[in-house]
Formats: sequence, C-alpha cells, structure tokens
Amino acid sequence: MIIGIGQDICLISRIAASVERFGRAFTEQFCRPEEVAWAERTAYPIAAYARILSAKEAIGKALGVGMGEILFWDDIELNIASALRTKIAIHDDALGRLHNLRPGALRIHLSWSLRPPLVSTLAVAESRELAANISLAPVSPG
Repeated sequence: MIIGIGQDICLISRIAASVERFGRAFTEQFCRPEEVAWAERTAYPIAAYARILSAKEAIGKALGVGMGEILFWDDIELNIASALRTKIAIHDDALGRLHNLRPGALRIHLSWSLRPPLVSTLAVAESRELAANISLAPVSPG
C-alpha cells in the first residue's frame, strides 16, 4: 500500500551558485562522504549534487516528515549504482524515529529526471503489507 508520495524539483544553477559561494561546506551539509565521492566522479558534479539533494527532499516528503525535525540529511544514504539502480538506506536513529510515525514504511521507490536546468525527483513510500522486499534497512555508521 502506498503511504506517501514526495516530489522535488531542484534548479541546478542554485546548487552551482551555492557550491561556488560555500564550496565543500555546502555539499557536506546534505551529502554523506560516499555521495560526495560519487558526485565528484561524474561528468557533471553539480548536477549530481542536485540529484542527491532533490532525492533526499522527495524521500522526506514521501515519508510525510520533510527534512529537519524527524529526518536529517545525513540520515539518508543514497548508493547510486546507476541512473536506474539506487539503493536507499535510512540510518539507525532515524529509522527508529520513522517507525514511530510510519510503522509500515519499509520500501521507497525513487525516480528522477535530469533535464537541465532542472532535476526532478519522485519518491513513493510503500508500507510493509504489500512490500515484497525491505529496502530501508539500518546501516551502521562508518
């Protein structure tokens, strides 16, 4: 059963302006080290950072909590193997906080589109009752 849908649209030029102004301090606010490494390996790192930010915003919306009170940027980890395969991990403390609000939210589907000047992301949160596989799993830090 679908319990939430989240969408985010990110203007790539806004990310570029923030990276130019604040440098790595900006990207480290919403990226985990593995995500920074992935973004820097891509042909267009600014667009990759926009994808990461947009995905995390959409996930927060799909879970019905947004970002900043229950769920924080570093609580979500995106393991981006390709444009079609992204694994999402919610880290330990946040997973507990989310299960208090959304006890069945165990799977998130993510779709994004990179069409400069925009990145658009859609996230769908699915409850345990109809989820075949659990894709939100605790991840140990480090």
